[in-house]
Amino acid sequence: MRKSRITECKLAGSAQSKAILAENICHDFSRHSHGSWVIGAMLRGSRIMIIDDFKEIYSRAEVFLLRPLQQHHCISAFSGGYDYLALSLLPEVLRATPTENMITVVQSLFSEAFALLIQDRYPAALLTEVQAKVARLRVDWDAQQEIADLSLPIRLGIEFIQRHYALKITLEDIAEYAGVNKYYYQRLFVHEFGMSPAAYIDKLRVASALAAINAGASPSIAALDAGFADQSHLCRVVKKVTGVTVRNFRQE
Repeated sequence: MRKSRITECKLAGSAQSKAILAENICHDFSRHSHGSWVIGAMLRGSRIMIIDDFKEIYSRAEVFLLRPLQQHHCISAFSGGYDYLALSLLPEVLRATPTENMITVVQSLFSEAFALLIQDRYPAALLTEVQAKVARLRVDWDAQQEIADLSLPIRLGIEFIQRHYALKITLEDIAEYAGVNKYYYQRLFVHEFGMSPAAYIDKLRVASALAAINAGASPSIAALDAGFADQSHLCRVVKKVTGVTVRNFRQE
């Protein structure tokens, strides 16, 4: 069995910016925060991140972002652990870069980090996927909060989904709350958010159910509490979202 390993290196000759490659992480990280921005990309496996008490699951090539001092903890979703590459960037480093150039800078830093740490252990196409996900980040680096550059209907829809994902909500419900036609809303959501409303609901439900199982709940109860019809429904969606079966879920 591979041992867990964390490797760090400086970026662009600056001691204030570094890349972290974490491999075969199987243990949980208890609630904590960082003094820097952390922008990470999953390389292998899946991890559940609970940020400000909100759960979401991240799998291969998906990008997560943590603001300075943002409370969070992480759960290894499946047996076999997971790998990720993260950039740790102090706020003063980012303030030296114009906001409109920040996405390009982060993409460049990921390229540098891949070159320094990956060493052909992951497919080259993975970097392209990560950079595409980085391009969808919507962050106000100066204000240290997510900016409101998503359109109002999408912001309203995301708010509605995050509050009600465990209920039997439909595209019609979400679009009505956002005040737009459901077909228009579906296209707009995919364009702005990078996935369909249904896919986003699935991600939130999977993260909630697996976190509950990790905390000791039975799969059948966790499935119902997260909004699935039953345990079989949970198993199908987990396989679709992560590529791994619930049978492979990490047990203590």
